[in-house]
Amino acid sequence: MFGFTSQGLYIMVSNWKQAWDHWHGQDGTQSGVQRRRINMKRSFLFLHQGRLTGFSALALTLLVTVLSALLSLAARPAIYATPYMLFSGAVLASAWLGSFRQSLVPIGLGALFVNYFLRPPGGHFSLSPEDLQRAAVWALVAGTFAFSVSRLRASESHALKVLAGIGDGFFVLDRDWNLVYINKAGAQATGKFSHEMIGRNYWEVVPEAKGTVVEQQLRRCAAEGLPLRFETRTQRLQRWLQFRVYPFAEGISVFFQDISEAKEREEKLRSSLERLATAHKAGQMGIFEWNVKTNEIIWTDDTYRIHGVTRDEFDGKFETWAKTLHPEDLPAVLAKIQKALENKSEFLAEYREVWPNGEIHWFGAHGQVMVDERGDATGMVGICSDVTQRHLEEEALRRSEKLATAGRLAATIAHEINNPLEAVTNLVYLMRQDRGIKPNTKELLRLADEQLARVNHIAKQTLGFYQDRNVPEAVDVVQTLEGLLSILQSSINAKQLRITREYENACLLRGFRGELRQVLSNLLTNAIDASPSGGTLILRVTPERSAEQIARVHIEVEDFGSGIHPGDQSRIFEPFFTTKSDFGTGLGLWVTRELVEKHGGTIAFRSNCQDGISGTCFSIVLPASESGIQAAALGDEAKAS
Repeated sequence: MFGFTSQGLYIMVSNWKQAWDHWHGQDGTQSGVQRRRINMKRSFLFLHQGRLTGFSALALTLLVTVLSALLSLAARPAIYATPYMLFSGAVLASAWLGSFRQSLVPIGLGALFVNYFLRPPGGHFSLSPEDLQRAAVWALVAGTFAFSVSRLRASESHALKVLAGIGDGFFVLDRDWNLVYINKAGAQATGKFSHEMIGRNYWEVVPEAKGTVVEQQLRRCAAEGLPLRFETRTQRLQRWLQFRVYPFAEGISVFFQDISEAKEREEKLRSSLERLATAHKAGQMGIFEWNVKTNEIIWTDDTYRIHGVTRDEFDGKFETWAKTLHPEDLPAVLAKIQKALENKSEFLAEYREVWPNGEIHWFGAHGQVMVDERGDATGMVGICSDVTQRHLEEEALRRSEKLATAGRLAATIAHEINNPLEAVTNLVYLMRQDRGIKPNTKELLRLADEQLARVNHIAKQTLGFYQDRNVPEAVDVVQTLEGLLSILQSSINAKQLRITREYENACLLRGFRGELRQVLSNLLTNAIDASPSGGTLILRVTPERSAEQIARVHIEVEDFGSGIHPGDQSRIFEPFFTTKSDFGTGLGLWVTRELVEKHGGTIAFRSNCQDGISGTCFSIVLPASESGIQAAALGDEAKAS
């Protein structure tokens, strides 16, 4: 019933000025035929100028209405069957190029014109019900179409205004890569006017895009028909651009946006995060989040690292983490967590964790309880840090303070006992000069004099803080051990201990006699104290050579007591640490190690707490003197003969 020749009419009328410019504007790169073809594409893509308004719209409406009337008169009588066909085109053209109000003019004039001129025999108005009904139906249908077209045109115009006004660049390319449309922002980005680019090949307009990721992605979108999104830095503008490319039947549409500022913020954020991660790593810190409802714990990579586990080794459960807490710290930590949840407050704690390899590490945690809209606790988020080094330094500081105090106390004691000790020494000397005493008593006085000399030496050492200035000398290890056994005989008899001697040849050391005697005395005293009644002590003295063929003397003192607990073994040489809670000072083994290392030797031990095979063996290796080497060689020759 209605002809759709309005599209051709629309092309001729709405784009007459634009078509004229493009048809006659030659730039030396494209022919007028190609210009017209691109212009036609723009029309079919609805990417043309806005609607006519005011006098221009009214003039166009009257023009197409008069043209429809003249063509209808010229087509009589063939048009009698479809008298409203040409006027329908005029209605659609008026609605598309103008508005719905303009389309009412050809509807009204067309109904009157057809009724007067195109109803046989013509020349007068027909008031028959059939003609009036036909005119009313046509007016209703034409008005409906005009209203729909007008609304569609308004939406299209609004879309064009939006595209023209958005801050993002936007352009459309046909399948031959010719620019069909580009908005204001897009033109500004290229530094050219839109009318200079419309109809030209995109790669000629933006030659710097060839061979870049832009060309690769645009051609991929056109070939595969897939929407794409990518970012790139342009060489000409030195700016970051984000592209969003969408395919459609006639080509591709491209949105692009300058994201340089966002990239700068992203770079600053990334740099800040890297610095924060570096600070966390340097400070041995990590972040945790605990969900109370699911009992799941989320750790960052640094948190896994400071806990000595990998992601695969930790299942993220609160119970699994709680099992790593030191048994002595577990109740207090759980109590603090419960209190923080109840009060919706902060959680602060320092505690020990036992690593999978058995190492004990100190941790400090600071968390904040999170609540939901009802005020119920939902979890906790916070940081934790490995503070083991700080605790070691604090412990070292405490030990240093104790040692300084002990040094001052030892110096005071040495000063106070020096005078009475000298008097007793003189008295013993005078008693030894008496010719009337028995040989037995004289021997006892000699031993007493030696022990007084030792006490005097120990006083001068001030419990290990005094540097011995005597000259090193050859010391017979076996003779020294036997002399100490004689002095300690009362303690040995009190426990009815058996002494097993395993001496090999004469073993001489070169060192300070008093200090070496103190080392062996400390080991013998500890072994006697640790031995049960009726037990056995084994003393071993063996000459040996190191891998570098350096002569050494290996000394062992072994008891069969209860052994040293595994948890105490790492601290056995620490000052002021003792397992003798009743009478130990915790300085004996520390002083012993200091003296052994002073003589260039080493000290070690092995211990077992298992019933039936318990005991401890301390082993000392010291460099032998030259005379000791010769004596050992002579002893070996004597055995061989």
